[in-house]
This record gives sequence, C-alpha cells and structure tokens, in this order.
Amino acid sequence: MDARELKTVKKTKFTWSWLWSMPVRLALLLAMSWFIYYEAQLVIPQEADYLEKWSGLLKAHQVEVILCLLLLPVNVIFEALKWKTAVQSFHKLNLWPAVKSILFGNTLGIFTPAKSGEYAGRLLHLQMRESPPGIMANLYCSLAQNAVNLLIGGICFGLNTKFNTLIDNSLTLGMVTFSMILTLLMLMVYFNLGTLFGFVQEKFQRFFKSFSVLGDEILNSHQKVNILSWSLLRYLVYALQYVLICKAFNFDLSIVQLLQGIGVIFLIQSMLILPPVMSLIARGETALLVWSVFGVEADKILLASLTLWMINVLIPAIAGTGVYSLHKYRGVKAV
Repeated sequence: MDARELKTVKKTKFTWSWLWSMPVRLALLLAMSWFIYYEAQLVIPQEADYLEKWSGLLKAHQVEVILCLLLLPVNVIFEALKWKTAVQSFHKLNLWPAVKSILFGNTLGIFTPAKSGEYAGRLLHLQMRESPPGIMANLYCSLAQNAVNLLIGGICFGLNTKFNTLIDNSLTLGMVTFSMILTLLMLMVYFNLGTLFGFVQEKFQRFFKSFSVLGDEILNSHQKVNILSWSLLRYLVYALQYVLICKAFNFDLSIVQLLQGIGVIFLIQSMLILPPVMSLIARGETALLVWSVFGVEADKILLASLTLWMINVLIPAIAGTGVYSLHKYRGVKAV
C-alpha cells in the first residue's frame, strides 16, 4: 500500500470516527439541557419574578460575580493537580491533560448520584490496564476532600451556637464529636488504604482476583499529604467563591458567619448521596436550612445556590462536553 492509499484509509477511518461520535455528543447535550431545565423548574418558584431579581442583583454586583468566575479555573487546576499527583506512580500526566480529565469527569458526574460518574470520566482517559489503580487514585482524592469537608464543617458547627436550632441542643456536642471521630477514621483509612485493600483481597481472593493491584500501595506518605493539601486549597477557593456569591446577593452577614455557614453546608453535602435530578434541589434545601438560621431571605438563598451551581458545576460540565467533542474531532487520545 503506497502513501496515498494509506492516507485515504486514515482519512476514511477518521471520518467514520467523527460521524460515530456525533450522536453521542448530541445525546450528552440534550441530556444536559433537559437536566438544567428540569432542576431549574423545581428549584425556582414559578410564581415569583425571580429572573428579574436575579438579573438585577447580578448587574449590581458584577465585580463579585466576575471574581467568582475567575476563581473557577483555579478550582479546576487545583483538582487537576490533585488528580495528577494521585496517578503519577502509574501514569505520567501533564497539567493540561489532567484538566481535560477533570472537565470530562464533570460532564459525566452531573448525571450520576454523588457525582460518581465524575470518577468514571477520569478512568475513561486511562488505559484499560490502569483502571484498577485509577480506582484507587479516585478513592484517595475522594477521601481527602471529604476529610477536609468533615473536619472544617464539624469545627464550624461547634463554633456558632445558632446552629443549635438545627438539632436538639443536647445533641450539638455529639454532632461535633461524631464529625471529628468520622474525620479521624477517614484519615486512618486514607493513610492505610493499600493495606486495607490488601487485607480484604487476602480474605476474599475469589472476588478480587482480577483487581489484585488494588492491594498495592500507589502513593507514598508525601504524596498523600500533597493530595490533602490540594484538597484544602480547593476547599478554600470554593469557600471564597461562595462568600463572593453571598455578597453579590446581599447576605447581611459577617465574613466569619459566612464561612461558618459554608462549612456546615459542605459538611451536610458531603454526607448526602442523591440521584442527579435531586442534586440541585438538595443544594437549595441545604442552603435554606443553614442560611435561614441567620435570617437570610429564601429568594436570595435559592438564587445564590443556583448561581454557584451554574458556575462550579454547569460550566465545567459544558466545557467537558466540548473537550470530548474536540477530542473526537481531532482523532487523538485525550491524555
């Protein structure tokens, strides 16, 4: 086969690959459009003129909203650096491919309970033989972020007596203690995950025969600390975004009160496992529960929650769809 014929075959293969990806991309876009419309209809009361109020507040506080948008890529980069650290022992990943993995994971995560599709999206960019250690890497990232959320959330819950109204006063100390114990247990599992899987694999060899690598330790202590550090930085960036949005929607609260409320919201959200159609509703209900303690109006709470969801969940998911489309169009590997 000469060079011209080889070029023709490659071109034909590329064209069919592009055509095959079209319905997949279209399905993703249609599903996302329906998802956005459905959740917005459930969260925003139709009888209130919310769109006019929303538009007015955003125009009056453009600086806060722009700053929040500018922090979005910082948030994504921190998560990409965390993922890059988690997989570096078995897959050499540069920053930009790591960012694309995170964005595509967000696309799948928007449709799945507890954003489980986010982790599957990251695995799709690894080779098949790297899937088992990729599962381990996902577990490390998830445990680290949840440990940070639980630790800070438990402290915030205990620091403000207003949160006593959320549960019985006698249970407040128990709630804080439970959060601290859960954080400690999570960190113990985090720093001994390979050993734990090795023990389980030894006891149930029949079920783990195909995933023997799960018993291998893919990270050293220094890398685990780094992942925790990236998780803390990501928490701080996300908390700052939330503060900016609260200021944009005129939450008449101090910075300390805002940070305490945000910590409790993250604490509650870390414990929720919900189907995708309930995720935005749960965010709105959780925000209403927490911010109502401080006397913030319900319309401001719902609009702030929806705005933050659009910035930190919807935009990355749309960007991930674009990454997937571009990847298929160029006919190259995503990472």
